[in-house]
Amino acid sequence: MKRFVLPLLIAFAAPSFAADAPHSSPPAPVEAAEEGDAPMVMLDVKSDQILLDGEPIAQPQLEQVLKQAGPDVKVVLRVDRELSHKRVVEMFDHLKVLGVGKVYLCTVGDPQ
Repeated sequence: MKRFVLPLLIAFAAPSFAADAPHSSPPAPVEAAEEGDAPMVMLDVKSDQILLDGEPIAQPQLEQVLKQAGPDVKVVLRVDRELSHKRVVEMFDHLKVLGVGKVYLCTVGDPQ
């Protein structure tokens, strides 16, 4: 009986797990983010600060800028290759909480 139940369980559960799997697209140039009519905000993310148009911006001001841009805003995160993954994930999480649906990641620096 055990040999029969386990394959059935896997057969019925697998499609639901596949639907929740994260989707990863192949790398695309930054110009791909610029397509369309939705407003775009480009942020330079450093280890200790966030820059908007080259100027440091605090979290409350960033939230205000994103709210003014509207619900279909696209955000491009420019991060240095040396930036910790933890910091990048924190930024993605913060943007998700703010309701930003489209976030593009652009790495800068020399690939080694």
